[in-house]
Amino acid sequence: MTRAKCPFAHGIDAFVRESLAARLKESTKDLHQQAEFHPLQQSIVRGEISRADYARFANAMRQIHEAMEAAMAKLAKSDARVRRLFHDHHRRLHHFDADLALLGSVGSAEQIECSIDATELLGATRFADPLAWLGVFYVLEGSSNGGQAIARVLRRAWDLPAVSLRSLDPHGSATRERWQEFRAGLDACEFSPSERESIIAGASATFRGIVLLMDNYVEATAASMS
Repeated sequence: MTRAKCPFAHGIDAFVRESLAARLKESTKDLHQQAEFHPLQQSIVRGEISRADYARFANAMRQIHEAMEAAMAKLAKSDARVRRLFHDHHRRLHHFDADLALLGSVGSAEQIECSIDATELLGATRFADPLAWLGVFYVLEGSSNGGQAIARVLRRAWDLPAVSLRSLDPHGSATRERWQEFRAGLDACEFSPSERESIIAGASATFRGIVLLMDNYVEATAASMS
């Protein structure tokens, strides 16, 4: 005889299943700290970076966002889980373009000297599963939490309008709500163990790539001054 399933079983299963959002946070904790306390990042956080230097760095970060958005849009066509997680308000390229125009660098051929292809920077060609891009998305979307405070610092430092630097602060007053919504949505999706590992690998690769980008930026800046 087949036993009737408890009507609360699904909710219990979801509760006891390990949170993917929590695993992502724990698994990337050390890499996150490396990025957060990098000298370049600290100069940005303190508002000590020049507008020109920040614009060159933002140009490089735009490449990473562009690659991520393209990959997520492609995944969303065939994967309902990704469609539930990736929305129009997560797209930031138009914000980058507006910010770079304000900072006076849009259309300029001058890029950060150490800028490299985003897929190469992230090692994306070695992603065993395209879902690793969901890990990239997790890191870039999570950056909006700290980005909100950084945007306030830079607006004050450069006397910019309150509506500027939306590439750092894309959600404004909805930042916390949208981040919690994304985390909850991530945990509600069913991913196989191998898919979860691929997503974590993508997040780790993103932090390593951003640290490498910042290392190269500092080296290039030092070389140009010597």
